Amino acid sequence: MNLQRSLHRATQLVAGAVTGFALVLSGAWTDDFQGATHMVPFDEDTLHYSQTRASGPVARLQERIEQGTVKLKHDDAYGYLLSLLPEPMKAHLYQRLHDILTGTDMSAEFQKIPPATRHAIREILVETKQGLPEYWKAGIK
Repeated sequence: MNLQRSLHRATQLVAGAVTGFALVLSGAWTDDFQGATHMVPFDEDTLHYSQTRASGPVARLQERIEQGTVKLKHDDAYGYLLSLLPEPMKAHLYQRLHDILTGTDMSAEFQKIPPATRHAIREILVETKQGLPEYWKAGIK
């Protein structure tokens, strides 16, 4: 038993030393980190960021908004996020969050949230979030 304890302790010491050494080395090399001491030339010959048209999903959405083919509903409390979700996903999100906040879902990851906190969060959402399903209002005074 003492041998196991000694081996475990030695393993911990070695792991700690390796971690400490890695941290010291990373601290020593921070001066050489790109961007830490000099600016990245975004418009050099190989990059041309300011001359390249954005083409990702956000740029495509922005273009559709500007063309008027997409209209996002802005919520004063929660911004545009929920208007980006398809209705089935939004319904699933509301149901899942409701299950967590009412205690229906008692998974280990949510057991740490006290019932009073769950209830308070649910009350705030019912008071501030328009468009919640009616079942959210049950049990809220």
